[in-house]
Amino acid sequence: MGVIALTGPAASAGYQVRPWREALPGLLAKTAKESDLIILLSDLPLADTQTVVATYPAIRIVIQGGPTQSSQAANPQSRPTGSTPILSVAPEGRQLGVLDIDWRPGRPWAPQELARLTAARTALTLTRSELKKLAPRGSSPSGATNPARQALTARKLALESEIKELSAKLDPANLKAGFSTYVNRTINLDASRPEDPAVKAITERLDTGKAASPGP
Repeated sequence: MGVIALTGPAASAGYQVRPWREALPGLLAKTAKESDLIILLSDLPLADTQTVVATYPAIRIVIQGGPTQSSQAANPQSRPTGSTPILSVAPEGRQLGVLDIDWRPGRPWAPQELARLTAARTALTLTRSELKKLAPRGSSPSGATNPARQALTARKLALESEIKELSAKLDPANLKAGFSTYVNRTINLDASRPEDPAVKAITERLDTGKAASPGP
């Protein structure tokens, strides 16, 4: 696994930041020789990140942060651009998260339809179970005189229709071969708590050192 990070425009004097179009190709080529799964950490504006993943399909997943994402921090989500998911996270370490990846080289990420299909099948199983509990022995399965059974029956029919529609959209060959999958879990940290003085001092010292030593 290889991890590449791209930052946005530097806010501090002393930094020399090259445009990603200049810096990324060589770095990506080197990383691709050593890794079959490349993850990008991006602090670029979202529009630039989308351009990056559209241009370089070798990047297989993106964790997108920065001030432009703060309004979406409470509800991180995946934005598929081609076959590369972009996962939003809060800036400045305001979230703690775990990204579980089941990576299968050469296999695409599971499409949204597959997740919806799995959820619909689970819901259908539960709905059928509830219907069975409500149906008196020997009664009609339609439940014409029972409002609760009528509602469950309607839900069952709707789920069956949804499952049929989603199944038709999925390539059977891909389903048989399997997909790469990921699960992104995050929690918001309490930003109102004061910073630890010792940690703050270390961070400030590191920031000062970076500003004094401009990078290429």
